[in-house]
Amino acid sequence: MPVTPARRRIMLAAVGVGLPLGLFSLFCQAQQITICPLRALFSIPCPTCGSTRVLSALLRGEWSAAFACNPLATVLAIGSAFYVLLAIILFLVQRKIPVLRASRRGWLSMAGGGLLLALVNWGYLLIHG
Repeated sequence: MPVTPARRRIMLAAVGVGLPLGLFSLFCQAQQITICPLRALFSIPCPTCGSTRVLSALLRGEWSAAFACNPLATVLAIGSAFYVLLAIILFLVQRKIPVLRASRRGWLSMAGGGLLLALVNWGYLLIHG
């Protein structure tokens, strides 16, 4: 899929928003500030609790610590890193960005599987949290 000006603006906006939010999250983690409203209000982890710790542990090369914090976030972070690397290589070589294509049924199956994985992961966080 060719990179259009609109697609380029979306990618830049995602980086422009995501990078400051990620840095803010790392700062809060370093200061031991809880930014999770569910944990702050009800003392239970939300489905994404530990994601910042996962990224921090992965950057330090502590794979098992990352997986213990949030298994699903660890798998998603590693998968996302590989996708970004692949996208950069394909963009530099072919001037294309890889896009996942699926039928409506395929998208619904992936959404259902993702929801099931998120619920199982949340159960893990509630038990080990």
